[in-house]
Amino acid sequence: MHALICVWAVAVTGALGVLAKYIEKHKDAGITSAFMELGTSLSFAAASCNDSETIDYLHDAGVNLSTGRAGDGVTPLIAAAALESIEAMEALLCAGADPLVSSSSGVTPLLEAAEHGHWKAGRTLLAHSSAPDPDYALPDG
Repeated sequence: MHALICVWAVAVTGALGVLAKYIEKHKDAGITSAFMELGTSLSFAAASCNDSETIDYLHDAGVNLSTGRAGDGVTPLIAAAALESIEAMEALLCAGADPLVSSSSGVTPLLEAAEHGHWKAGRTLLAHSSAPDPDYALPDG
């Protein structure tokens, strides 16, 4: 468990070179499978820190960047939209993160950006959406 905390802390600080070396050094000790399980948490950390380089690394490592958190279903793209982390959003979208995936409460990245007044984030999402439906981001009611 200590190793996983160290890997997450390295990702949060943006020390991608250290993260890559750590994973390579410890891959025989099972860190690679643990890294894959932790990938969603790492992608949230990278999105929160606007760290596109780590997002690219996670994508290349095979982490599914559209997976939502357990419990609320919030995706890294929703988290990045909430913080207007444009570089992270671009990296997530270019890596195949789906801008139409919503959280378990129906919140999409576009709705999250709009609720926070992040117009650059909204424009970024719309630029990467194929034929956006104006009603898809609206909650029921």
